[in-house]
Amino acid sequence: MAGHKLTGGEARLLVAVFDHLKPYYEQAKAKLSIVANDMSNDQAPTLLTYYGLLQEALVSSLDARERTIIEKRYGLLNSGKCYAYEEIAPKFDITPDRIRQLEDRALRKIKQYMTELNDEETAVAISLLDAKAQEHLEHAVGAKGQRDAVSGDVYMHNCIACTNARNKLAIQLEIRKFKEQR
Repeated sequence: MAGHKLTGGEARLLVAVFDHLKPYYEQAKAKLSIVANDMSNDQAPTLLTYYGLLQEALVSSLDARERTIIEKRYGLLNSGKCYAYEEIAPKFDITPDRIRQLEDRALRKIKQYMTELNDEETAVAISLLDAKAQEHLEHAVGAKGQRDAVSGDVYMHNCIACTNARNKLAIQLEIRKFKEQR
């Protein structure tokens, strides 16, 4: 997974599923750099962790039609081309608006799947996110010490994103445990 380079479409899909990654994506675009390079460099290993979870969710939670729509909309196929609703609709013989509705439903399914990890998976994800948050914090402190404010801000944003994701998983784990006790 560490060697995978995110494409612009994969980055957009991550942003669609994980709203808190949007500032990082916007910052990469604002620098007029290639989003795929910016979002897959060593400063953002968290994105690859999220991407691994996302790949699993695509396979496990979507039917073939929904997966095809997501793949085409976000350029996940070999061509890397992102298709418009109007370009996808004829393949399924439905309206472009229906494609948009199916895309929204597929994104909700992915989000739902990714919040339904079992206790063991959640514990592993929490420990990974803890480690990544600590790593980003250390890099942020180092960058600030070298007076590299931009890198420091990116590392700090990644640290906060990891911490938020970790806290969300921890809360979900506690809720599950509480429900099981009742």
